[in-house]
Amino acid sequence: CIPGVKADDSRDNRRELPGGWILREREVTLTDVGFAEVLKLAAKAESQRPPWQLAACTLRAGGGKPGSGQALLLFQSLEKVR
Repeated sequence: CIPGVKADDSRDNRRELPGGWILREREVTLTDVGFAEVLKLAAKAESQRPPWQLAACTLRAGGGKPGSGQALLLFQSLEKVR
């Protein structure tokens, strides 16, 4: 994840698709995180093997410093069943 930032919640889901593919989804909630750090996390996730694509992102401003708050992220990855 992001160094120095702990996910408040993480949920995994897995669905079988036609043609021997599996769709993996991971929902992540981060609180009190800088939004620039969220973008770095998304870029890092897409460079993994298999890559995780950011499918949805909701940012909510917090009461702390500007440019930070809560992030709700949905990552997806496709894998071929062998």
